[in-house]
Amino acid sequence: MDEARAARLRKRGHDGQCSLYVIVETEGNPRYLKIGISRYPSRRFCGTENPRETRLAGHVVFPTRESARLAEAYLHHRFANWLKRGEWFGAGVSDVDVMASAVLSEAAAVLANPKSLQGKEPRDFFFALIDENPVEWWLQKDAA
Repeated sequence: MDEARAARLRKRGHDGQCSLYVIVETEGNPRYLKIGISRYPSRRFCGTENPRETRLAGHVVFPTRESARLAEAYLHHRFANWLKRGEWFGAGVSDVDVMASAVLSEAAAVLANPKSLQGKEPRDFFFALIDENPVEWWLQKDAA
């Protein structure tokens, strides 16, 4: 992140802790889950626009917004095979509650071992949808 953007975020109060959260749809078939970040996940949960009922499955608190953003990018990449759209995942998954637990466990593992993503940035994790089938690439900084 460039220094100018970091300064703007600090000015807006984004330099403190930030949570990676998982929201799960509680009704409908199929059901999906959302992976996102927020300083206040319970407030963010209340602001989620979804015609189906949802619940906050859990969240993991990261020391900075930047570390939460990096973990979010990693998890979006990690679970890209089950992407529905945007930040919603679970396409083809029989039990999104089990998937939510896996996402939260993975987030906790990243928090416990921050060196696993050391030197990486959110743009290092990239995936694209082609013909609505997820195709993943791991882009190394030196390959870009």
